[in-house]
Parts: sequence; C-alpha cells; structure tokens
Amino acid sequence: MNGMHLKKIFFLPFVVLLFINIQKTEAQTDSTIYFQKKAEDLHNHIITDTLAWYRKQIDSLDKQLIEILGKRMQVVEQVGYYKAKHNMPALQQNRFDAILQKNIALGKMNGLSEAFITELMNAIHKESLGKENAITTPVSASKP
Repeated sequence: MNGMHLKKIFFLPFVVLLFINIQKTEAQTDSTIYFQKKAEDLHNHIITDTLAWYRKQIDSLDKQLIEILGKRMQVVEQVGYYKAKHNMPALQQNRFDAILQKNIALGKMNGLSEAFITELMNAIHKESLGKENAITTPVSASKP
C-alpha cells in the first residue's frame, strides 16, 4: 500500500465519526429547539391563562363597585327626599369634608393615593348632588 492510500484509510473513519457526530448534534439541536419551543408555548399559555384569571377578577370587582355605587345613589335619593321635606340644602360642605378626610385615611391604609381618593370622592359627590338637586319639590309641598 502506498502512503496516500493509508492516509485515506486513516482519514475515512475520522470523517465518518465527524459526520455521525454532526448528525447527532443536529438531531439534538432539532429536539432541543422543539422542546424549547414547547416550553415557550407552555410558558406563554400559562401567562395568558394567568392574565385572563387576573382580568376576570378585575371584571368581577368592577361589577361589584358599580353595583355598590348604584346602591349608594339609591340611598342618596332618599337623603334628597329627606332634605327636600325638611327644607335643607343639598350641599352640606362640612359633611362632605368629613367624608373626604375619612376616606383619604381609609384609602391610604389600602395603598391608594390621596389624589386618587379625592378625585373619586369628588366624582361621587358631584353625582350625589345632581341626584339630590333633581329632587326639587319638597315632599310636603306635593301634599294638599
């Protein structure tokens, strides 16, 4: 055998081993990519499900807030009738100031800013005054 032929014989197993190793690495890479993709899909699904769960909680709490505000406005209407019957003005600033301060303190205990509570209570108060002012005819005046 000549030297060139020996080199080919020696070199051929090395090439075969290299080829097998490359194929194995590509297969591992393909399966690694596949499992990484599956893990990412699962992670995204969990995040989506978790976000949906949080949003469902927020929607439920928003519904409760609106229902409570509706009940509050029903009481406000009764207060409006009382004030009309007793010739009392709708706006009683001292009462509102006391409610505002009480709710600012309560808001702070629940992690809410003074600015937010003030804006919220002003909006509620504005709606309440509108309802009370809509009741302009005193109850006693409507009786003969």
